[in-house]
Amino acid sequence: MKWLFNNNFPFNIETFRCAVHNENLDNIKWLFENNFPYNKSIFEYATDNDNLDVLKGLFFSNFPFDAMTFAFAALNSNINIMLWLFENKFSYNEMAFANSASNGNLQNIL
Repeated sequence: MKWLFNNNFPFNIETFRCAVHNENLDNIKWLFENNFPYNKSIFEYATDNDNLDVLKGLFFSNFPFDAMTFAFAALNSNINIMLWLFENKFSYNEMAFANSASNGNLQNIL
């Protein structure tokens, strides 16, 4: 990535999404430090992988998030991530409940 960046290859928001999907905190930090574009959906990508360390890294680096982060965690049926999001006061809405019900995971509903 550094060679591509130093040689002025084009990039977009997809670069950040791929780094989060790859779960490499060093790459995520480097992209952030070099002002690569991202948006609130970056947390949603992290919940897709069920990687709490990446979520924590994004959170403690003050990345933006919204209620869809919780909704995606519910969709993936990851109770540990949902608990962490709740404990850290992530916003949520009715989509969290709907997503949990859509995959039939009673543990998330109880």
